[in-house]
Amino acid sequence: MSFPDQQTGVGMVRPFRKLTLDIDGVETAAPTSALFEWQQMTSGKARLLITAPPDQPGLFRALCDCLASPLFMLYVLHTPRSEARAGRYQSPQLDNNQVADVLAAFQPYLAGDGRHDTWVHSTGYGRTLIWDRHDLIYAEGEPLNDIVAVLEARGFADGSAPRLGAAPHIHYYRAEFDADAAALQARYAWSRTDLRPEDEQ
Repeated sequence: MSFPDQQTGVGMVRPFRKLTLDIDGVETAAPTSALFEWQQMTSGKARLLITAPPDQPGLFRALCDCLASPLFMLYVLHTPRSEARAGRYQSPQLDNNQVADVLAAFQPYLAGDGRHDTWVHSTGYGRTLIWDRHDLIYAEGEPLNDIVAVLEARGFADGSAPRLGAAPHIHYYRAEFDADAAALQARYAWSRTDLRPEDEQ
């Protein structure tokens, strides 16, 4: 694979992103448009598909503020390096401040490494936010209008979000984040279960 061209910007890669695209053998930064898309799930209910642009580092945390306690985090470690076994790690019950604290503390790792997916679930209202390995966020469970309000206030537009996982791409599992990954594992007494088929990389 060729290196980025410093003059033209073709193939220029932003540091510490979860993935880049492979376009004709050139490593290229993924699109960064601020978009959300309405989708219909197989249940017939609506959900939102949201991009996670690099200039919106606190986006997932801001969206989680819309969820009501009690909350649970699900940290899906599908491609570990050395910090833990692959698996689905569920946190103890958390409140909004605890979720905000952990998302702030581990923001660079969560945004810049592709070894995991991050879920936050509101048990009382059945609402879930999922930040996946392809740098897309899914918002499921009603209401969704408060999520849309947060997005629009941040300059997001209703449109068609790119499916980065459908194009040839490269995931990054960075040694620079190994200490953060281990610290996140040590943060809680996580309840671990095996990966599901859809979790595996």
